[in-house]
Amino acid sequence: MSAPHEIALIVAMDQDGWIGRDGQLLWHLPDDLKHFKQLTLGQPVIMGRKTCESLGRRPLPGRKNIVLTRQAMDFGPGFAVAHDAEAALALASAELDARAPSAQATPQPSSPAASAIWIIGGAEIYALFLPQTTRMEITRVAAHVRGDVRFPAVPWHEWSLSTSSAHAADERHIHPFHFETWLRSSPAPR
Repeated sequence: MSAPHEIALIVAMDQDGWIGRDGQLLWHLPDDLKHFKQLTLGQPVIMGRKTCESLGRRPLPGRKNIVLTRQAMDFGPGFAVAHDAEAALALASAELDARAPSAQATPQPSSPAASAIWIIGGAEIYALFLPQTTRMEITRVAAHVRGDVRFPAVPWHEWSLSTSSAHAADERHIHPFHFETWLRSSPAPR
């Protein structure tokens, strides 16, 4: 499984790695949702069936929404369906290639406008794509909020923390959190 574009994943997790419960996020953090939108807008996102259902089967606007599922289902307008990882990556790559202004333009990897295929969950989808992911955008929530779904184990020795910025709890955010960018320090397998 390989793609000509960067594969990045984005996730919010508590201090114990919990990412969800009963098909929902464990918290409502408006600035995290804004961060998610800023990073993924205009780019393809790959999600599993359960993540799609947690969105109410409403596609995320301004993004190619790709659902990776083994089931033969119609998710409605605004969704493309793939039945294996290669097909999902092919759909995402085709979307980025179609949007590229020219073959000569080379986006900078650190730029928010850089071409990336975003993996947005859930746990099985993260685990499937983690081996070839080169960037992780993690919102690390400073809390212990027990869920029923955890982020998969990460071989942290292969990753380096690139940036981290703190966000305090306030009237709109029940928990403090950090936005962390992790870059793979050893090459991802192709």
